[in-house]
Amino acid sequence: MSTRTGAMRSMLALRSWANSSRYRLLSRCRNARALAGAARLTEQLEKALNSRAVIDQAIGVLISRTGCTGAEGYDKLRSLSQAEHKKVAVVAEAMVGEAKKTARTRRRT
Repeated sequence: MSTRTGAMRSMLALRSWANSSRYRLLSRCRNARALAGAARLTEQLEKALNSRAVIDQAIGVLISRTGCTGAEGYDKLRSLSQAEHKKVAVVAEAMVGEAKKTARTRRRT
């Protein structure tokens, strides 16, 4: 084997190693991005789930106070949210907070 052929083989082996290293690095970057995206999605879903619970509680308050249906309660909550230029979850939290406060006051007397 000539030194030229040996050098060519070494260069091809080096290129092959560099390409596989580059592929592994790109693969790791894709995996890191996917993991970060999954973490963001998990956080968003947890927030949505918590918001949904408060919204359902506020709908329950409206049902008990006005005798409306669940759909009507949600519509009232949404209308109030739009009128106050606040998110439905924020309005729902305030409504549930006021209902708790009222219930505690009644219990004391």
